[in-house]
Amino acid sequence: MPRKIKTLFYEPYPFKLYGNTNYLRLVFKLLDRERFTPVLAVPFEGLLTEVICKQGKESIVVDPPESLAIYGGGLLSQTPVNKIKTFLGIVRYTLQMYSLIKKEKFDIIHCNNIRSLLTVGFAAKLNRKKVVLYIKGELTNPFFDVLCFIMADKILFISEFMYKDKYKTFIRLFQKKIEILKIGIDLEMTKKINKATTPVAKDIWIDNGYVNIVYLGVISAEKGLKYLIEGFSKAHLQNKKIRLYLVGNTCNPQQEHFKHELEKIIVSKGLKNNIILTGWRKDPLTVLSLMDIYILTSLSEGVPRSILEAMALGKPVIATNVGGVSSLVENDKTGFLIPPKNVSAIANAIISLAADKELRINFGKNGKTIAEREYSIIDNIKQLEHCYESFLTKDAYLFLSGCKRMA
Repeated sequence: MPRKIKTLFYEPYPFKLYGNTNYLRLVFKLLDRERFTPVLAVPFEGLLTEVICKQGKESIVVDPPESLAIYGGGLLSQTPVNKIKTFLGIVRYTLQMYSLIKKEKFDIIHCNNIRSLLTVGFAAKLNRKKVVLYIKGELTNPFFDVLCFIMADKILFISEFMYKDKYKTFIRLFQKKIEILKIGIDLEMTKKINKATTPVAKDIWIDNGYVNIVYLGVISAEKGLKYLIEGFSKAHLQNKKIRLYLVGNTCNPQQEHFKHELEKIIVSKGLKNNIILTGWRKDPLTVLSLMDIYILTSLSEGVPRSILEAMALGKPVIATNVGGVSSLVENDKTGFLIPPKNVSAIANAIISLAADKELRINFGKNGKTIAEREYSIIDNIKQLEHCYESFLTKDAYLFLSGCKRMA
């Protein structure tokens, strides 16, 4: 019987369940345990480690030096002295990860973002282990992005858009490493959402007399939430029967100031009863199922899973046309695509959908059909398994070829 492939997943942001961490939850849940042994490594415990533990899977905390415990872009904006401390911290952490990888005899190191690979990539290469980089967000730093392309043995993009519009000339050098691994969602979970959700509705003050609009995700400037609040405020002048729910919270201390700023804007506009910040919730899909419209006003994006989840639940979508969003949302068919930072476009889209229940229903039906037909997490995991196995199959072939030449 072939031995199991032991894969280390390193996640630098295990705070909460959002895009990458929710994907890891599904990978650990669905990966074939007869053929694979997944292990999670994190710099500290969070909701993700709690979920993985409940699944009966293994997680390891590898404490980083204090100089590396900075998030939200802070590492790139330090003083020269602190940059030296950071460099020394990276060396120390690389040695820690090198020892872990060597001791646990991992076959593959899987990274879901650039920071993850920068953290463990050198340790993986020193151990001569295969590295998979799965890119689901927008690439923003040419130096670090290219460095990670060089270190990775396989680069998985969530859509062709994610790499064809970035570094077009340079990326041709990595063409043999690149594959498309289309996003997937847990369609079974969306089908099982219990519509008898009165306790949840009471908990966050949902009133069916309103058209209820929801954003799910991190509370940060990059999500365009200031523009969303301004656009909602403008729409509210024409339609008092609308409410906006911001479901999520900050992921790091650097985002707390932004959240407080949003709260002040909401109060200053007299919208405290119409814009509700719920904080993180363990039942975001249940909350989404109770809403009339899903909205995402990001300034940059990859291919957002939240949009697919909204579509699978039959919700119309309003989203900014950034990143790979246009590969999911068909304008005037499943929702409205609008320009980023455009307050008037946000307001007009909200006004149009809030006023037309039939349009909301039609957009929702169209989106549900597309999500169920094209975006199953099962297909995603099967392709990922094939990617892992292809590494070891190739290694075995090279080993046997070498033995034949020696004979």
